[in-house]
Amino acid sequence: MESRRSDKVSHKILIDKEKNIWRISVENGREPGSGKRKRIIRHVQGSKKADNLISRIEEQLRNNIYIDNNKHITVAEYFDFWFENCCQGLAPRTIISYKNIAKAYIIPNLGQLELQNIKPVHILQYQNDMLEDGKRKKEGGLHQNTVRKHNVLLNKALRDAVELEFISRNPAESIKPPPYIKPKTEHLKPSEVQSILKVLEGDMMHDIVSVAVKTGMRRGEILGLQWDYVDMDERIISVEQSAYHEKGKGVQIKDKPKNESSRRTIPFSAKTEMVFRRIKTEKAERRLKLGEEFHNLYDTVFDRGDGQPYSLYTCSDKFKRAAEKCGIKANFHMLRHTFATIMRKSGAEPNRIKELLGHSTIQTYQNIYDHSDISEHREIIDNIDHLA
Repeated sequence: MESRRSDKVSHKILIDKEKNIWRISVENGREPGSGKRKRIIRHVQGSKKADNLISRIEEQLRNNIYIDNNKHITVAEYFDFWFENCCQGLAPRTIISYKNIAKAYIIPNLGQLELQNIKPVHILQYQNDMLEDGKRKKEGGLHQNTVRKHNVLLNKALRDAVELEFISRNPAESIKPPPYIKPKTEHLKPSEVQSILKVLEGDMMHDIVSVAVKTGMRRGEILGLQWDYVDMDERIISVEQSAYHEKGKGVQIKDKPKNESSRRTIPFSAKTEMVFRRIKTEKAERRLKLGEEFHNLYDTVFDRGDGQPYSLYTCSDKFKRAAEKCGIKANFHMLRHTFATIMRKSGAEPNRIKELLGHSTIQTYQNIYDHSDISEHREIIDNIDHLA
């Protein structure tokens, strides 16, 4: 059985019907001198995968980024290829995180090795080195949870290398990551939140902190919140997007939050509604005053004054400095833990809190209860309205 594409150059042939193994062939120019056609031959399981691989190789050839996996390449060269061709389905923040790990740790330590020669012992030694002396600017090892992330990245990248037939076996799959250490979740006292809010009076950060502690939303979710997702009449926020920072581009808004369970609705109080209405009025006044200088690409609830989304780094830095003025050591994410702690102390059911927070573990809850009652969520939210 043979399937030929319309260009008569690339084709696939079913060579093992029982195992559904296909051989693909893609033309790659001609040999110098002899003029003989050069072909890229690969074997893959599944007809659809064969078509996809043909399309991917053809695109790489057109863009002059194809790497012959019969040639020996280094781990560093492979990671360049992998980031360029295999990360399209990942969230932008995940790609940025992976690139940072690769650049700072994996490439300096494993990059010079030939991909085809890398063994499980190399991965094991790398993990041990990171745990013992992995910190770059001071002595000491990286946290176990950090090295676990390195293990995830190596596994993912090398698994793709097997799929693309660069290597026959994933050398990272047999290496166990360090045990996960449950981080200590710290929260603020209500009086500490009020002290920080007092320092931030008159600043946009005052409203950002107020919304954060009353909704439990993540920093990226708050700064990526657009007016289209704030229902003033029903007093409901729909968490559908999230902001992230991309080097060279600034703040970007992605169409999906951290994970699928993060997509949720959060009710807000009448007091928070007044805050939103005031912000919207002030923004309209700034838009009128600035005219064409006002940026309205994303129309986020919180902006830096000229319509552009509020910086994630500025948000974290201003909160930290405001807390320090109050003699408090805190970061912005602690507001999320504070929300959860106050909810729990007020008697809210853990599963309801998880749903409001958008934790991935809410899927367990959804397996038991098909629907949640927004009125119950509103009652939970009202319990925290006294904070700001």
